[in-house]
Amino acid sequence: MIDLAEAGPALIPLIGGKAAGLGGLIAAGLPVPPGFCITTAAYHRIAAAAEAELLAGLPGGAPGTDHSAEKAGNDEADLNGFADRTRESIAAVPVPEDLATAIRFAYAGLGGEGREVPVAVRSSATAEDLPEASFAGQQDTFLNVTGADALLEAVRKCWASLWTRRAVAYRHEHGVGQHTAGIAVVVQRMVDADISGVLFTANPLTGRRREAVIDAAPGLGDVVVGGAVNPDHFVVDTASGNILERTPGTAADAPAGVAAGGSAPPGTLCLTDSQVRDLAALGDRAEHALGLPQDLEWSIDGEGRILLLQSRPITTLYPVPDADLDDDLRRGTRAYMNGSLIQGLTRPLTPMGCSVMEFLTVSYRTGSGSGDLVPYRYLVVGMRLFVDVTEILRSKSSRLMIPRLMKLADARSVDVLEYLMADPRFAEAPRISRGKRPSARVSLKSLPQMAVLPYLPAAMIRPAAALERLRRADEKFRRTLVLPEPAGAARRLDFVQRILGKELLPGLMMQLPPPAAGYAWL
Repeated sequence: MIDLAEAGPALIPLIGGKAAGLGGLIAAGLPVPPGFCITTAAYHRIAAAAEAELLAGLPGGAPGTDHSAEKAGNDEADLNGFADRTRESIAAVPVPEDLATAIRFAYAGLGGEGREVPVAVRSSATAEDLPEASFAGQQDTFLNVTGADALLEAVRKCWASLWTRRAVAYRHEHGVGQHTAGIAVVVQRMVDADISGVLFTANPLTGRRREAVIDAAPGLGDVVVGGAVNPDHFVVDTASGNILERTPGTAADAPAGVAAGGSAPPGTLCLTDSQVRDLAALGDRAEHALGLPQDLEWSIDGEGRILLLQSRPITTLYPVPDADLDDDLRRGTRAYMNGSLIQGLTRPLTPMGCSVMEFLTVSYRTGSGSGDLVPYRYLVVGMRLFVDVTEILRSKSSRLMIPRLMKLADARSVDVLEYLMADPRFAEAPRISRGKRPSARVSLKSLPQMAVLPYLPAAMIRPAAALERLRRADEKFRRTLVLPEPAGAARRLDFVQRILGKELLPGLMMQLPPPAAGYAWL
C-alpha cells in the first residue's frame, strides 16, 4: 500500500498514472480526499495465479517478448475471446490473506474510531494517458463502496477490468503490448457531493490554453462523466476570471432557451459565478503543478468545499512551441502565427521541408545582418512552421504598421492580429533600451516581403513595365537554377545551399510587385 500523499510520477510503474496525478495535486497543496493506492505488485500476484499460460497467449506475446506492434493475424473475435477468458480467470482468483489484511488495515485508517466509511474505488493502469492516446474510462470505477468485504470485491473487479474487450482492443490498436499492462487501484474516501463535474484547464474543442471548460450537475460526478445528464456548461478565461459562457443543462430542470454566453436567470445554474472562478483557479494551479493541461474530476460537498477527485493530462491538444528563448522572452503568454499557412502550405511539412525552411531562415538572418535581434523566430511545431509575433503585438510602431502590411501578405491574419492586440496580455510594452529591442529598420528588414515595397509605386503607376521587369527577373532566376554538368555530389550540395541561402528569397520576392500592386488597387 502507498498513501496518496506519498504518490508521485517516479512511482508510476507501481501506482499508475491516476494515483501519480493525485499525489502531484496533494504535493501542490490542492484539496484531495484522503486515500491509498494498492500497487501493481498486488495485481501481478493475482495475474501470476490466473493461468500464466493464458496470459502468455495474449496478443503482444509471452512475458519477456514484445510483439505489440504486430497487428496482423489478430481479428476481433480472437481479441474478444482472449479478453473474456483472461478477465474471468483473474476475477476468479481469491485475494491472498496477507494482501487482504493489508487492504483492510489501510481502509480502517480512512474511517477512524472503527467507522466503515464509503469509499470510491478506481483503477489506475500503468498504460494510461500516453502522449498519443488516452485510456481514460476503460477500466472500472466503483462508488459508495462500504465495508472491507465490499472493498475487496471491488478491488478484484478493478483488476479484472484491465481485460475488458474495449481495453484489450484499444491497447492492441495503439501498439501497447498486452503483457506490459499493469493496474493499481486507488481507494479514496467518498465525497458527500452536492455538485460534481469535470474541468478542462484548456478548451478541448478549440485547443485554447488558459480557457477553462467546466461541466457541472447536482450529485455525483459519474452522471456527468458517463453522459447520463446534460450538465451546466461554463467557459472561463483563466487569466482574467471572466466567465465567457454560461449554458444551463437539463440536470436541474433549468429552463430552456437561455443563450450561451449570456446571463442565465438566477437559480437556473447549479454553480455560482464565484464557484466557477474558484474551480478555474484550482484547475490553473493543478496545471502548473503537473506541468500539462489537465482533465480533472471534482465535487463540492455539503459545506461548499471543492475537492479534486482525479486528474489526467489532456492528450488531444495541438503541441505548444518549446522555444529556445532568453529569459525576457520566456515570461508571460506568447502568440504564434502559422507561418506555413501564410505561405499557402496547408499540409504538414516533411522532415526535409522543415530542414530546408530552417536553413532558409538562418541564411536570411545572416545575409540581412539582423542576426538574433529579430523577434520573428520560426519554430517547427506539429510539422508546421510558426512565427513568434509576441513582440510585434507589444510594439507601438509595429501595431501601426504590421496590420496594414499584412494585408499584402495574408489579409485573413489582420483580424487575428487586431484581436490579439486588444487582449490585455499583449498590451503595448513600455519602451526599453535600444540594446534590448531591435530597431524598426532591423525588424522590417527581417521580413522578406519588405523587399517588395520600393517597387510597388512603380508597379501601380506603370503595370506594363512592371510585368516586363517580372519577366526579366524570372528568366534571370531560372538561369541561376541551372547547374552545368558534370557535377559531383559535393558540388551539387554546394549548389543547393547557394540557391537556398542566397538566391531563392530575393528571386521570389522580385516576382511579387505586379500581383501586390494589383491587390493594392482592390
